[in-house]
Amino acid sequence: MNFIDSLETLILIGAIQAFVLALFLYSLRKNKESNSVLAVILLLISFKTLIFFANEQLHLFNEFWRYIIRSTQFLLPPLLYLYALRVLKVGSKLSFSHLVPSLVFLVLVIGYFKTDFTFFKYFEEVLGVFGRELTIALILAYYFILFKRVSNTALIKSDSAKPDISWLNSLFLFYLVLAFFSVVISAFLRFPLFPIMWNPFILVQMSTAIFMYWISYKVFTQPLIFYRQRDKHQLFNPNYQKYRGAKLSKEDKLIIVQQLKTLMNNSQPFLKPDIRLHHIANQMGITGNRLSQVINDEFHQSFNNLINSYRIEFAKTLLSNDEFRHVTISSIAFDSGFNSLPTFNRVFKEFTLHSPKEFRANNILNR
Repeated sequence: MNFIDSLETLILIGAIQAFVLALFLYSLRKNKESNSVLAVILLLISFKTLIFFANEQLHLFNEFWRYIIRSTQFLLPPLLYLYALRVLKVGSKLSFSHLVPSLVFLVLVIGYFKTDFTFFKYFEEVLGVFGRELTIALILAYYFILFKRVSNTALIKSDSAKPDISWLNSLFLFYLVLAFFSVVISAFLRFPLFPIMWNPFILVQMSTAIFMYWISYKVFTQPLIFYRQRDKHQLFNPNYQKYRGAKLSKEDKLIIVQQLKTLMNNSQPFLKPDIRLHHIANQMGITGNRLSQVINDEFHQSFNNLINSYRIEFAKTLLSNDEFRHVTISSIAFDSGFNSLPTFNRVFKEFTLHSPKEFRANNILNR
């Protein structure tokens, strides 16, 4: 077996592995939406690689069908974009406009090969060469769109929940390098520096196989991303790994305190009646034990008391506002996150030494 035969064997194994991995990802119940999109991406790449391999060995496809298959390269950037949206849970739909590049390429291919219209002959360079450059442009464009989309979400804006998207960065970068390498090979074929006896695009397919091997490695070494269900804040927040199982220093505690205060003031999770410790911890990207430790050490109270303190402050704001004087106390109780009026009355008096009715009278009626 010579060197080229060895490369072709590795490429074939990579394509088969990607196909099996796609079926595996699609079968997972956890993170179903994102895994399904990644499965489609892997199937497309595996399909193109297997077609290349079959054509090299058996010459099954003429030039027209090779270009038809190449049109799928314009589907991968929008699919990568969709995958990123579903991983980060900031959106999950693609409009028809995302399919336009692939459809335009298909129309040009059919027009060039199957009609005699002179118009289509002007696009020979687009079909033969610049299609790969357009793929790079699409990757960069979708990465920019993703960056803008994510940076405009509350997830990025909140200091307490900044996601670590290194996996997605690596995915886009790897595919960008792959597309760039394809352009370099194409340029070499147009302006060869020395004769070559084998198809240099086998190196592109080998790089594609490495890409598929790399994704497989990530799937089985970073299960949190693929098949363990976690809250989106916990999933991508680097603090989760930083604070997990480690002894917190005074500086770490102060950082968590500031994050907790920011989260409470900006997102107001205490207004949800069913809020629990692990909900807050997930949004901050730390473990529940760590958060409980910080609340006990720095706030000197339990989690429930801390939540109730925020709820009472919120209720006091409403009760002392003349615009809400006609709103019933029970409505204010429920709006403040309490699920029963007796509990609200009891907790309110514990914190203020007055009943809600007395507090309202002192702050509004006696003005």
